[in-house]
Amino acid sequence: MLNFKKFYYAQQIFSAESKEAIRYAVKMGNQSQTVIHLIHTLEAPIVMDSNSAMYYQKMIDTLNASAENDMNNLLAELREKYSGYQFTGVVKDNADSAESIVEFAKSIEAEAIIMSSHGRRGIKRLLMGSVTESVMRLSDIPVVIIRHQNKK
Repeated sequence: MLNFKKFYYAQQIFSAESKEAIRYAVKMGNQSQTVIHLIHTLEAPIVMDSNSAMYYQKMIDTLNASAENDMNNLLAELREKYSGYQFTGVVKDNADSAESIVEFAKSIEAEAIIMSSHGRRGIKRLLMGSVTESVMRLSDIPVVIIRHQNKK
């Protein structure tokens, strides 16, 4: 059985898929020794016209504040649900998600990266891309992928 002491969960921290993957992260750790670091990346929206430019920074600040608030709420929820485990969280704005995830994992000397995947195929994958796939290509440390199970 794997027993990681330091790893982190990345991507779409506030989604149903993320909570499923965080459960796996907890199972892979040890209650008294594991630190689970969470990262949420905000990619800046593209400004399409000059009229939008003046509201751009305000929009970024609002998105960042909302994500920070959501992160704090999630950390409180996780600490209560999984007492004994240590959780930390960071929000990175205006970032390339895959690069930010890999750089952060290196900076904290993570033993593994745990990510969820939608399992998109075809045109959806082509249009939306795959941050998880990019992280797998960029990372020198193991990447554990938890595929979200659609419950119908």
